[in-house]
Amino acid sequence: MADQQDLLAFLNYPNETLSNEYKSWLDLTTNKGKATLAKAAIALANHGGGTIVIGMRGEGEEKLQSLSCPANVRRYTTDSVNAAINRYADPQMHYDVNFEVHPETGVEHAFINVPPSTVPVMSVRHRMI
Repeated sequence: MADQQDLLAFLNYPNETLSNEYKSWLDLTTNKGKATLAKAAIALANHGGGTIVIGMRGEGEEKLQSLSCPANVRRYTTDSVNAAINRYADPQMHYDVNFEVHPETGVEHAFINVPPSTVPVMSVRHRMI
């Protein structure tokens, strides 16, 4: 699990790699939000694990930026994240959730730790929008 300095580095120096992914805020009460999160987690698990940072967005060449959480998106919990990802992933795994406040924007971001999988992780449902 990442410590506070690691989490702050994700916020201060955002850069998508094969082991970390950045997503806008996702409404985990919708199938679209669950499927988007699951797709990212499945990809990271199959590549050796990593971290999903929630609440950052950048278009094209634009630098990833911290975004305020929309009012309709509830604070993530370990249970809601695990339920969302495991709705679509096989085999099911456990995902840890941490939080850290962006030092410039004051926005709290969620960090989802995706463990590496010893077997290929597959999607078990089609995305329903």
